[in-house]
Amino acid sequence: MKKTSFTLNKPGFICAEILAKSKTVIYDFHYSYMGKKFKDCKLLVTDTDSFCYSIPSVKDVYSAIAYSDWFDFSNFQENHPNHKVTNKMVPRKFKDKIPENTILEFVGLRPKMYSRLPIKGEKKATARE
Repeated sequence: MKKTSFTLNKPGFICAEILAKSKTVIYDFHYSYMGKKFKDCKLLVTDTDSFCYSIPSVKDVYSAIAYSDWFDFSNFQENHPNHKVTNKMVPRKFKDKIPENTILEFVGLRPKMYSRLPIKGEKKATARE
C-alpha cells in the first residue's frame, strides 16, 4: 500500500521553505519592479521581509507607487491619496513601515545593524547579531 500523505512536524523544514519563498518574492520585487521603474534606485539595506531604498530622482515616491499592486497601503490615513484596503493582509504585498514619512538620514553598517532618522517621529537604531 502506497503512503498518500505525510506529516511535516519539523519546524526547520517549514522555516527553510518559507525563507526560500520569501527570497523569491523579494528578488522579483527588486528586479522586476524597482529596478525597472526607478533606474537610479539604490538598495540601502534588505532583510527577510523588507527593503530600504534611496531614490534621488523622485521627489514624491508615494505618487510614483500609488497604482502599483505590489503594496499594501492600508496603514495610511484614510485621507491619504494612496490609502486602499484592497491589499490589506494579502501575502506578498509590501507595507510602508513608517507611512507618510521620509527618512532624512540612514546609516547601515551590516545586516540587522542600522539607524534611521525620519522627518517626523523617533530615530530608530537596531543592532542584532
